[in-house]
Amino acid sequence: MKKIYFLTASLLFTVAASAQITVNERGQLVAGPDQTNSYFPDSIPFLLSTGAEKGFPGTSAGDATVPLDTLAAINVLGRMKNNSGGYITFGDRRNVSVGEWGGTADSNRLLLRGTSGIRYEDSRGEIFRCLTNNDFFTFFTDLRVNGVRIASDSRLKSDIEEIGSPASDLDGITPVSYRLTSASPQGVMKAASGDGSVVPPPAAPDPRTRYGFVAQEVREVFPDLVSEDADGYLSVDYIGFIPILVKAVKDLRAQVAELTAPEAQEQRRSAPGMRQDGATVASLSQNRPNPFTSVTVIDYTLPEDVTEASIRVYDLQGKQVLKADAAGRGRSSVSIDGSRLQPGMYVYALIADGVEIESRRMILTD
Repeated sequence: MKKIYFLTASLLFTVAASAQITVNERGQLVAGPDQTNSYFPDSIPFLLSTGAEKGFPGTSAGDATVPLDTLAAINVLGRMKNNSGGYITFGDRRNVSVGEWGGTADSNRLLLRGTSGIRYEDSRGEIFRCLTNNDFFTFFTDLRVNGVRIASDSRLKSDIEEIGSPASDLDGITPVSYRLTSASPQGVMKAASGDGSVVPPPAAPDPRTRYGFVAQEVREVFPDLVSEDADGYLSVDYIGFIPILVKAVKDLRAQVAELTAPEAQEQRRSAPGMRQDGATVASLSQNRPNPFTSVTVIDYTLPEDVTEASIRVYDLQGKQVLKADAAGRGRSSVSIDGSRLQPGMYVYALIADGVEIESRRMILTD
């Protein structure tokens, strides 16, 4: 029996020694090889007992190796400088691991590695994920940050072109208020562990009222601002709207400057249908609803002295496809029957006494 105990203890000692796993005097488990402290030249470790004489106050022979965290229960030592680059793995190879990034010597950088992605969950459910079959990080919770920086250096871009005139395109997008429902219809799935556990679904969003756009509508006008994930759900790049809005504001400012120029004011005073009659000024409003599937209404305003006016609809090639008389004066409206048109985008204009007052775009869907 004593021989068996002796052989078992010898085997355990041999395995621990070959694996370089030790328990130090503080009760810490240390995995990995000790290294000489790089703070001291390799030629003087034997002089550390008199380190004060060499300009290292308070040094001792114990400082010859890299110092460890005295509070950690486990220290995983790497084989790079200062025992850097240590990590632990889960499963086969290094597909899933946690440790110190070894791209540079003694990087002091945490590395979380998952070759198929990363997923975090808590008691609420799945909080975020970043999977190899998606192009972006997905969060199922709100984020609060002090700022966001988007890579925008010209050296990182190609095919740079100035944006056209997006103001009329913005008319095709309806700002809405809404509440988020479940982040995903994902049902309860059994975990692969076989212990009866389940894969938590995405965390439920808070019920507060939010403001934004409907992605399906945005995709009709600005398809590059909408992304679709692996489950078919759409996301909107709201930051991408910023340059579009800036361009629209600049265009509007240029139009205001043009309309308020003295020569433009004089021209409007002499043009039929554009003269002011008290507070009444000829104008054209955006059709509602837009987009529409059957009937849409176009509001307009005309001074009483306008003789003849109409709403005319043109296709994008400039061909007139519909004409509706604008018989009312003051603020009035006409209805457009979508069954008389093919689905698509059209331009409609208010023509008064032979002068185009204003034009806008409308979208007819299936």
